[in-house]
Amino acid sequence: MSTDAREYAKHVPGVVWLDGVPWHLYGRALMPLAMPHIPIEVDRAGLREAMAQTKALLACWTTHWNGYDDSEWWWVACDQDEYDVETVTSPAGRQSIRKGLRSCSVSRVEAAEFRSLAYPIQRAALVRYGAKPPTESEWAGHVDHLSSYPGTEFWGAFYDGHLAAFVICLVIDGAVDLGSAKSDPDFHKHEPNAALFYTVCKHYLGNGLGYVTNGSRTLSHPTAINAYLEKLGFRKIPCRVEVELSPVAKAIHAAGLVTWGRYAGFSKLLGARWSQIESFGKLMSIARTFAVEPRPRD
Repeated sequence: MSTDAREYAKHVPGVVWLDGVPWHLYGRALMPLAMPHIPIEVDRAGLREAMAQTKALLACWTTHWNGYDDSEWWWVACDQDEYDVETVTSPAGRQSIRKGLRSCSVSRVEAAEFRSLAYPIQRAALVRYGAKPPTESEWAGHVDHLSSYPGTEFWGAFYDGHLAAFVICLVIDGAVDLGSAKSDPDFHKHEPNAALFYTVCKHYLGNGLGYVTNGSRTLSHPTAINAYLEKLGFRKIPCRVEVELSPVAKAIHAAGLVTWGRYAGFSKLLGARWSQIESFGKLMSIARTFAVEPRPRD
């Protein structure tokens, strides 16, 4: 049911292999394709060579999965052995799930059907974000591309026959990574998102997978989705983040650009680029907290 990251990586362009582990460039950051609970040994000299080859500004990866009582680095995931509505501690979360299940039906959707059903929601969401949406043919090509990757599964929540919410899941390394998730605001009162995320978790955890995750801590700005997922039974899994910097990133960090750039008005000058620099500063701040080891779990 689950795809090995090494098999998945065979379908991904631009992968760099280090000691049998596939790494891939996300923006200007080199990161492993393996899920974060998989222990990896990193040869930093080899990693620096890979960074130079890919022109990465930095590399980062997670270690010590669920290894601390508390940490400044975490992944948001649902890993309950007996996940059920009754195990959700938030009363508001239980209410949303029950309402969603009463109002909506949730099921896997084949790629060919997903292309046309999901496009209006995807397009409207990007317009709301102020981003340029893809054409319908571009979206179809994107979905077909994703469906060619082993482990990709499409899910939808339907209200009265209409797609109200969707999520694209990657089932890999014995766990599930929640990819793109969008919903139609016109149906929010029927709680399709609660029904969707609950059913997805119930399905995968009930079939023996270790956890369902929405990813690591965000660096640019807080997102409402993680707080919402915690109401549905997700939690912060404390881990450690490891970072390797390129010479350029080291220079930026040593110059204190993030600190004095705030006072120099760089946010106005650099726009979105400044947001990336601030995210870099936040990552380095978090990484420094591990100079003194957090308290490990007993």
